[in-house]
Amino acid sequence: DDELVFAVDVLNASGQSVAQVDDHRTVTTANPIRLQIGNYDVVAKHGQNLNAAFENPYYEGTKNVRIYPDQINTVNLTCTLANTIFSVEFPSEFAQHFSEYEVSVTNGVGSPLVLSNRPAPGNPLEAGLSSKAYLAVTGTLTWDLYLKNTEGGEYHTMITYSDVKARQHYHLKFKLG
Repeated sequence: DDELVFAVDVLNASGQSVAQVDDHRTVTTANPIRLQIGNYDVVAKHGQNLNAAFENPYYEGTKNVRIYPDQINTVNLTCTLANTIFSVEFPSEFAQHFSEYEVSVTNGVGSPLVLSNRPAPGNPLEAGLSSKAYLAVTGTLTWDLYLKNTEGGEYHTMITYSDVKARQHYHLKFKLG
């Protein structure tokens, strides 16, 4: 079952939570969320809103609704990816020329995530090259490439992007030249 399950929070005009549901599928016409007359923000979320993590997409959506007396209101709301995605791709022949190659990525908050040809086992901040990094949106994204060739020579470069937004996917594809 690949259906995403969303937690729903209903906020009153003061921003206070007045109703919460852990699984949106439990809200039905037979089991509605009962609210008093007024304006509310309905917020739906899926996943953990972490600063940076591998394979951890976070989806969110908000809709303002007005509740009227003696009416059943159905709220349809669109949730979208709230993260920036970062991934890398290295050709297989890289291993013939480089003993180590990795890219670290950060949004400027907390520790960077590292995509490596030799990730440290058990370290949640490191992953293999095929992983996707999901980062909270801060407006910037900095990646840092480190290469060590088979003769021991090292190369390092860093680039920062600005105006980074949710749902953008930065996919770096490296080639031998």
